[in-house]
Amino acid sequence: MNYRELSYIIAAGMVGTATMTLYSYAASWASRDNFKEPVLLGKLLQRTLLPVRSPFALPAGWAAHFAIGCTLAYVFYRNWKLAHSKPNMLRALAYGWCSGVSAVLWWHTAFRLHPRPPRLARRNFYLHLLVAHLVYSISVVRTCLPILNRAIQTHRHEKK
Repeated sequence: MNYRELSYIIAAGMVGTATMTLYSYAASWASRDNFKEPVLLGKLLQRTLLPVRSPFALPAGWAAHFAIGCTLAYVFYRNWKLAHSKPNMLRALAYGWCSGVSAVLWWHTAFRLHPRPPRLARRNFYLHLLVAHLVYSISVVRTCLPILNRAIQTHRHEKK
């Protein structure tokens, strides 16, 4: 992987994560519940990796959220590249669904293992996560499609 590909992946991850986070904040406001992944991640870090009242919990939650988003964009990108396929809406929905199911499993496990997990309507949060990951994956494809297609085409020409 070269620097250009890495920059494309990071851009896709940042745009997708930012869009998903905006959706989550709007859903939190509409539902009057906390579906804000960065805030919840910060709370999970408290009493595990960070002290209870750590001033670093919220920034660490935001950093973890965007790091996960960039990592997921890398997974999407590698799958498209290895399959020699162009990203499209159908693939975005499939990837979004799979990543949403994975997120539900991860969050459920984190809540069960945490000594004092945040209080929220978990079933509603899990449904929200499925939709939020669809928003993420569609955003990655829609906003970064030209960049991803160019990177995939460049890779095909380099292999020949």
